Amino acid sequence: MIFDFIPTEKHKAVWLGLCAVLCMLALYLIMIVTGKNGLIDLGENRARLKTLMERNQRLEQKNIELYRVIDRMKNDPSYMEDLARQELKMIGKDEVIYKFEGKTKQEKHGNNNGGDKKNAGREKPGNKKTGT
Repeated sequence: MIFDFIPTEKHKAVWLGLCAVLCMLALYLIMIVTGKNGLIDLGENRARLKTLMERNQRLEQKNIELYRVIDRMKNDPSYMEDLARQELKMIGKDEVIYKFEGKTKQEKHGNNNGGDKKNAGREKPGNKKTGT
């Protein structure tokens, strides 16, 4: 029977060798999972690759947009004129700008409560309406 087996010196050596091999395989398995460039690093690298690819795609889109703007700046004089008006506050050759002192339309209509942007739309403490 199986339990009647009496180990000899030869069998002990085989079992010892088998245990050594199993221990080495266990160590290799641990190194594959946790070691440098192991499975854990593989998962982290895949996540990092995904974020870098998304960032790269966003940068490519931005480059395409910038290329279009540069192309329009080189080839479209009206676009350059619009940019100069908006960003540099430039005016045309025969244009005149008039600046008026006094209240703006918003101030005249009372939309801004005296120009206080922080309290826009709120009533001032001394101007509360009463029910009487």
